Amino acid sequence: MIPAAVADSWLFWLAIIDGLAAVYILPTVLGIARQVEGLGWVICLNAIPVGWPAALLPRLPDAAQADQQRSSPAAAPRAVADAMRLRRSR
Repeated sequence: MIPAAVADSWLFWLAIIDGLAAVYILPTVLGIARQVEGLGWVICLNAIPVGWPAALLPRLPDAAQADQQRSSPAAAPRAVADAMRLRRSR
């Protein structure tokens, strides 16, 4: 139970609202950081309260796969080859 002095504090409610807002926009922040395709869909799903898990969950397994690819020894030559191809195409 929250004491009345804390519950009446505007700072307490500001912290609660800020924390909830940060968690609520988490899928959008992850999508922007990972530069995903279809970011508009993530933002649209994030705007619907029921769509929040739908916006968040598909992003999490991809992050785990990306970490595995980055840590594998075969990923480094592939990344170098991709960078070389990009330079040649410019």
